[in-house]
Amino acid sequence: MRRLFVANAGEDSISVLCPVRMREIERIPLDGGAALGPRCIAVDGGRLIIANCFDSSILSLDLATKARDFHPVGACPGSMCRAPDGWIVACTESDSLWKLDLALAPQFMAALGKFPLCVSSHKNHALVSHLGSRDAILCDASTLAQKARVALSGNPFGSLITANRLLVSQAFGNRGFVGVYRYDGSTVGRIQLPGVPGRLVEADGRVFAANYWDRGIFALNISTLSVEGIWETSGMPDELALDAESGRIFVSCMMDNVVDVLDLSGKRLGGIPVGNEPRGLAIG
Repeated sequence: MRRLFVANAGEDSISVLCPVRMREIERIPLDGGAALGPRCIAVDGGRLIIANCFDSSILSLDLATKARDFHPVGACPGSMCRAPDGWIVACTESDSLWKLDLALAPQFMAALGKFPLCVSSHKNHALVSHLGSRDAILCDASTLAQKARVALSGNPFGSLITANRLLVSQAFGNRGFVGVYRYDGSTVGRIQLPGVPGRLVEADGRVFAANYWDRGIFALNISTLSVEGIWETSGMPDELALDAESGRIFVSCMMDNVVDVLDLSGKRLGGIPVGNEPRGLAIG
């Protein structure tokens, strides 16, 4: 049975949801002995990989036995992604990317910019956006060697790398846009938005962006650089996840402590109550 996992950053727990029946089936307390602040989450076989902002660790949680193993990384790991030979973790307050092997053992660090906020990957490429140096760096996912740099005109809040494009959500004040770039760092264009775009996910031939400080998500057509729709959600959407099997998009909404469920036409199917301040999502 496929499950949806939710990192509840405000109470140090993981909600386990049934994506079809749209209900919480288990809540796992993390009990780290101190505030953890789980921010992002990934499924890796029979375990969860959880980045904890407050105690600067990566937690491996065995889903069968609930055994857990903490791995120290740089200060405030706020984003992570899979690489072909391990994991990449963006540690915002230490201005560093950490490369971990498949067993989560640290291999090396790289400093590509200031305040790395979001990292994503596609095959052997990784894209990291920096709030402090206001740029996005395309690098090799194995070595973290820089391949291209994009100078940004807004403050980045999310990034996504696709098969042929680099996408970075950016904002000034309460308005923003998604910048679209080529792998060489040159600009394709931008999609203006009536809100602050946050995390991005690719689904059904489109890209979806959370309307971070408000309610709703933006459905974007990257080929035409246009907005296809603004879909209603609960308050302060953060992370987005696609379940390809059910054709549903899940949105963690921090203000209302729910995970909203939408179909690919934009219809809101309901909200699943979860723990305090839901953030990262993972399906597996």
